[in-house]
Amino acid sequence: MLCHEAAAAGISLTIDAEESHRFALQLDLFQALAEDRDLASWPGLGVVIQSYQRRAQAAVKSVLAIAENRGAQGGAPLPVAL
Repeated sequence: MLCHEAAAAGISLTIDAEESHRFALQLDLFQALAEDRDLASWPGLGVVIQSYQRRAQAAVKSVLAIAENRGAQGGAPLPVAL
């Protein structure tokens, strides 16, 4: 998997979907990767939220919940770009 290779190489990877119709897929992928135990200590997994979209506030809440869950499990912080 690309993320495992990036983590092993010490490279960050940020998920960014410009098109709003792909946001649900983006969020599902980000959550699955954030919950992957093999990636838990990797601080390079990030996500971009398109702040100009109508669903930006809901997106921030969703990403915050994912980050809080990861943190509660002892995982690394998750970078977020707006």
